[in-house]
Amino acid sequence: MTPGLRASSSLMLKTIFIRSGADVGDLGEDAARDAQRRRAERLADREADEARAGVVARDEEQDEQHDQQLDADQQHPDAHAGLSGIA
Repeated sequence: MTPGLRASSSLMLKTIFIRSGADVGDLGEDAARDAQRRRAERLADREADEARAGVVARDEEQDEQHDQQLDADQQHPDAHAGLSGIA
């Protein structure tokens, strides 16, 4: 290998190394940014899940109240019979 070719090869390898080093350096920043974004998304998902759980619990409570009211209405079917006698 001639000295000129050796210098050119060496310069090319240095350039490749420097460029690949810069790319690897960006990966660390991207990984940190992605981790932070995932944490924020998990927090938002957890808050949404907790809100849904509260809605479901409230709906179940209302369902129970409606069932109790229906049972009470069925036990007293004559409670509104006075209105039907008017016609």
